[in-house]
Amino acid sequence: MPQSAPVALSGVGLVGLLTAPFLSVMAAFSAILAVPTIKAEFGASNGEISAIIAGYGLAYAVALIPGGRLGDIFGRRLMFALGLGGFALLSVACSLAQSMTTLVVCRILQGVVIALAFPQTLSIIRVIVTDDGERGRAFAMFGVALGLAAIAGQLVGGALVAANLFGLGWRSVFLVNAPLAVISMTIVLTRTPETRSIPRPGLDVLGALICAAGLGLLLLAVIKGAEGAGSGRTIAMLGVGVALLVMFWLDQKRKARLGEPALVPTRMFDGNTFGWGVAIALLFHATVVAFPLALTVYLQSGLGFSAWHTGLMGLPTALAFLVISFLVVPRLSKAKPRSVLTIGALLTALGFASCGGVAFFAAANVPLFTLALVVIGCGQGIFLPPLLNAVLARISPAYAGAASGIVATAQQVGGAFGVAAVNAAPSVAIKAGAALAFSAALAVLIAATIIIVMILPIFSSTRTAAPETAPAE
Repeated sequence: MPQSAPVALSGVGLVGLLTAPFLSVMAAFSAILAVPTIKAEFGASNGEISAIIAGYGLAYAVALIPGGRLGDIFGRRLMFALGLGGFALLSVACSLAQSMTTLVVCRILQGVVIALAFPQTLSIIRVIVTDDGERGRAFAMFGVALGLAAIAGQLVGGALVAANLFGLGWRSVFLVNAPLAVISMTIVLTRTPETRSIPRPGLDVLGALICAAGLGLLLLAVIKGAEGAGSGRTIAMLGVGVALLVMFWLDQKRKARLGEPALVPTRMFDGNTFGWGVAIALLFHATVVAFPLALTVYLQSGLGFSAWHTGLMGLPTALAFLVISFLVVPRLSKAKPRSVLTIGALLTALGFASCGGVAFFAAANVPLFTLALVVIGCGQGIFLPPLLNAVLARISPAYAGAASGIVATAQQVGGAFGVAAVNAAPSVAIKAGAALAFSAALAVLIAATIIIVMILPIFSSTRTAAPETAPAE
């Protein structure tokens, strides 16, 4: 399945592309800061508030794989523009919402449309940037964009709510996304070439529905379990979700065998390289998402930190991630990916272990704790950008959209499982002490990083069977 001829990606074009992942993360973080004023204005229930946050994340996660594949079929630039255009309109709709029902529906739809744009960023970089070094630097900038978005979401969201500009209050948190989305959409439409798989693969509607239902039930069950709702209904949702995903995979294998259109080209998994890469992405992102939760519980419940002080303690990790991603990783483009990834994973594990040690033996030593947090940020900054390049560079450009959607989905699923894994920390803290609870959570995260180190030799030694010119799916 050949591609249209690749051309250069300009710096301005890259900035436009990176706005989609930036907005997807910033919108998630900034909405959290608006929750108290939304709840006060509408008298919203806890379930409605949860729907604003979790509904966005859930819709986003289940739409990533179909969104990526739609880019392969109809054009990656087109899907990016449609996604960001829809996101801009829905951001305005959120800011104008006069009821919780309207706000919740708009937030869920926001998750769906931004999932159309997000995987296109990865797939366009994969297809257009053919030089390994340049592509590695572009993926490093992708990591920087995500790190900046997490910080901006908290700072901008809090500032806008507090400033109450023009009496908009929480509504400005959503409204600010619209002009950024429009600017990004304009840049990409004018500065980025269109790419798609040629000949155009068919659309697998049934596969998309089964995949969305399976992922949705799986993630909903994990979210409910993380909230402590381990009921029979939650277990049933988990079982049905897993069953649907198994059915989906068997259906995709059957369609590949018969030459029918498939949502996920299973050929990508031949040779095991991509499969191991997806597993690594899932495991590492579980630690990335779970650690801030474990840290927050420990600092607030164990040490009595305020919410503001706890937020400040998250900055060393974020800033170290940004500095390493921006300044160091681009200079490692010539190094062996396995060596860089191993160093990043081990450094992250060392940071987790150091945090546990400080919690046990020097809890009041903030400088020492800060140093441990910096080590974690450095490890994550070294690991994440090269991982994207290592996983996606081996995939045929024809499958770039589908592969990007799968990797992004793996990160979302990993984050959900990571949160569930450390969710017992608050109750354990009461029974066994905050330091022990925090260290137990960190032990899980260390185990995940060690498993990654064990997988890396297999990932690096296998070869993908998907060639540069792939048959139509």
